[in-house]
Amino acid sequence: MQSALAVTARENGVSVDALQASTPELWIYNPALLTPYAGQTVLGWRMEVTPRTELLPVRQLVLVEAKRGGIALSFNQIDYAKNRLTYDTGGTNILPGTLVCNESNPTCTGGSADAINAHVFAGQTYDAYVNNHGRDSIDGAGMALISTVNYDDVSGGPTYQTLLEWRAMVYGAGFSSADDVVAHELTHGVTQYESNLFYYYQSGAINESFSDVWGEFVDLSNGMGTDTAATRWQMGEDLTAFGVIRDMEDPTLYGDPDKMTSVNYSFDTSYADNGGVHSNSGINNKAVFLMVDGGTFNGRTVTGLNIVKVAKFITTPKPTCRIQAQIIWICIMPCSLPALRSPVPPGSRPPIVRKCLTRSTRLR
Repeated sequence: MQSALAVTARENGVSVDALQASTPELWIYNPALLTPYAGQTVLGWRMEVTPRTELLPVRQLVLVEAKRGGIALSFNQIDYAKNRLTYDTGGTNILPGTLVCNESNPTCTGGSADAINAHVFAGQTYDAYVNNHGRDSIDGAGMALISTVNYDDVSGGPTYQTLLEWRAMVYGAGFSSADDVVAHELTHGVTQYESNLFYYYQSGAINESFSDVWGEFVDLSNGMGTDTAATRWQMGEDLTAFGVIRDMEDPTLYGDPDKMTSVNYSFDTSYADNGGVHSNSGINNKAVFLMVDGGTFNGRTVTGLNIVKVAKFITTPKPTCRIQAQIIWICIMPCSLPALRSPVPPGSRPPIVRKCLTRSTRLR
């Protein structure tokens, strides 16, 4: 069993302590059964090695020779295939544009600066979801990550958006320069496939916040971009075409609320922002900042859990979550835990969330 754990850890770049093995079963195996190669028939102990607790993309079939203890067979049964297709319109509004790089060119060598950024940051976003949630792309089933850069919308000028009906990302000139923006937009796709939150009022604010959260998680963990103490929680600090959009550490710096009772809370009576979906994202953004870094807010002191722990349990709300309007910001964290697969009774919270919210800070 130790041999199976060791080879799996080595081949997948994980710790042996993070893995567990199934009860060994005797198998008779010859390479000709599975491969084009003939070989010696051996008697071996067949085990399946999986993560002990973490969401790692590992389900390794291992066959250990019963007589000599060598590894006769070892392979991961989980199929993950990053598939990026990055296009460049060259400043036109004709989609998708010219294909400039795919997985055969992982760094998009020879592409424009915008194409390189879109391609690399899309790959880093893919990796973040695989490593933290075992999720294979936007739809969880290997969907291609299609990006178009240097798009010029004649009617409105350069823009950036997620065209989910076209299953693609479209960026105006300079809008793919920020890793958090690229991850933000791709996360809108994840949200659609997981919970399809209405892009309206509080539901829409949750939608926007989860995109901000994962945008920053990618930004703060990829070793690229500007991540100084002053810019650490800014959205779009590297956005050459626009500049900083929001601040998750202090949403009020950009006129956004940091709690439900904030004077900045938007009712958006003119519907200019679909009920304040961008502005009101600041509430959950502030909560996530506190969970990661800690701090004092609203008369309470929060001990940060660090980004690695928080990234492991925060994902997009499931469609089974019962989120009532009057407790939506309390429900959002229980619903976000991947361990929850059944409806959440109003007011109930898992222990880790109770520690983060009830004992630490008040969102109302």
